[in-house]
Order: sequence, then C-alpha cells, then structure tokens
Amino acid sequence: MDNIIQAKKTLRKQIRQQRDALSDEILMNNSNKILDKIKAMDAFIKSKVIMSYIDFGSEVRTKDFIRECLKAGKRVLVPIIVKYPDGKREMKASDLYDLDMDVESGTMGILEPKEGNRRFVDPSEIDFFVVAGLAFDVNKNRLGYGAGFHDSVLKLVRPDCETVAVTFDFQIFDEIPVKDYDVPVKKIVSEARIIE
Repeated sequence: MDNIIQAKKTLRKQIRQQRDALSDEILMNNSNKILDKIKAMDAFIKSKVIMSYIDFGSEVRTKDFIRECLKAGKRVLVPIIVKYPDGKREMKASDLYDLDMDVESGTMGILEPKEGNRRFVDPSEIDFFVVAGLAFDVNKNRLGYGAGFHDSVLKLVRPDCETVAVTFDFQIFDEIPVKDYDVPVKKIVSEARIIE
C-alpha cells in the first residue's frame, strides 16, 4: 500500500477516535459556534441553494442548521449515495423539503431522502456547499472518509460556488496527506477560526 494511502488511513482512525470521545455538550456547543459563523457569511446570506450533509455520529451537528435554512426559504440539497446494479456507488444531490418527514436511515446509517422523496439536482445549481470531512489543513485540503464521494461532487460545482468545510479545530493540521484527485475547499470553519 502506498505511503500516502496508509498515512490517510492512520489519520482517519486517529481523528475518529478523538472526535467520538467528545461529549454531547461539547459537540453541540462547538457545532453552534461553527454554524453561527457560517450563517454570518455574506456568501451564505446571499445564497439561494445550499447543500449540506446531515450529521452522523460525532460530526459537526447540521440538523438544526438545515431546518433553519428551510424555514428561511432557502432551497436545501443533501447528499444521497446511489447504488447501481454493477456495485458502483456515487453521491448525488437531492432536494430536501422536510428533514423530519423526508428521510430514512441509508448508507452506513446516515439519514438520506426516502425512495419516494429523492429529487436529484445537478451540482451546478449549488450556491453554498457545507462539506464534511475528518481532517483538514491550513491550505484547505480535505481528508474525507475514503470513498471519494464529496470529491466527485466538488468537481461538478460552479467556480463561484462557496465550498466550506465545517470541523472542530483539533481536526485542522499544518499539512495532511493528499493525492492529486483530492479536491480542496475554499474555506474551513471551526469553532476557533476561519481559514480562507
């Protein structure tokens, strides 16, 4: 196995363990600080179409943020992992109208739109993309979960789409291992800082 792939694997495991050890109170407080910064961003305020992951496990909590976006009249897209008969999987963007009624447990237990509620949208429609990940660096590189799903969608957004990773500050490093197919984001927001 190549050194970069091994380094990524090791870092993913380390970060997951650290993040999973956070208390619910810290997760919620820091998530609120992060998302308050997002909501104050000019690009977010002006955006009409938002794409955001639905939080799972110890990720930055996004469910209340999604509800607020819907209530404010923004169009909200969420990721869905589509499985094909040949075993191939890809991430697509789907409209979400109601976070409580439209979703069910999907790939790896992550909430996704139910079969009858899947409304696929071209990623070129996204104005503001809230991106998940496990580790980031000051050059805005992102280490995801290893399947390349976010990278594939990040390659399809418009050049003026604001791509913003949300993360806890301990997940940001001076440098992380990357390959040439890894797509960086435009901004990283943690509870302590904004990197742009």
